[in-house]
Amino acid sequence: MPTLYGPTRADLTATREAIVRGQTSARAEMEKSIQIADSAACRNTFLHLDAQKALVEAIEATKTTQTAQNSTQPALQPLAGLAISVKDLFDIAGQPTRAGSKVLANTVPITAPAISSLAPASGLNTGQDAALDAEFWRVNALLLRNTSVVNLLDGCAISLPCHAQDELPVDLMLWHGAMHDNTLLQLATCVESALAASA
Repeated sequence: MPTLYGPTRADLTATREAIVRGQTSARAEMEKSIQIADSAACRNTFLHLDAQKALVEAIEATKTTQTAQNSTQPALQPLAGLAISVKDLFDIAGQPTRAGSKVLANTVPITAPAISSLAPASGLNTGQDAALDAEFWRVNALLLRNTSVVNLLDGCAISLPCHAQDELPVDLMLWHGAMHDNTLLQLATCVESALAASA
């Protein structure tokens, strides 16, 4: 598919294969992606663009690829050096979570914490347990702000698990206006069936 910046590949898999074969480099692909993301055509598409960090990681991936091609080193991780976008409803380590909204950007952003920092209370040390509980509820309150919007609008919501077995839990939240519980449950049943079929 031609673009203003030259031909693009069908998907990330095709780009990764081209990188592994030496037809291009992670750095070249990342520079192209940053140029596109920063263009007028993509204005207002992204709330945050971490171009410098992405380019640094792409350069490292390029070095790793070149080394692996001349040795028996393990292959790259699946997304190493590839440009991806993530809706910031999802917590990414080192990135502020703004719930996909500029309205919330300067109110309650949170950098995703390491799970180990939110360890449950042990029951052995009252003072330490109180501090752990306080930190857990502080972080939890920030992460619950998405559902809080629905609560403030007096809506109804349901969360559907959509993660693979034995992986960290990920839920898809559906919501509707007040007094539409039956409609929401019907929609949830349809989505649940679709998720089950694609599993």
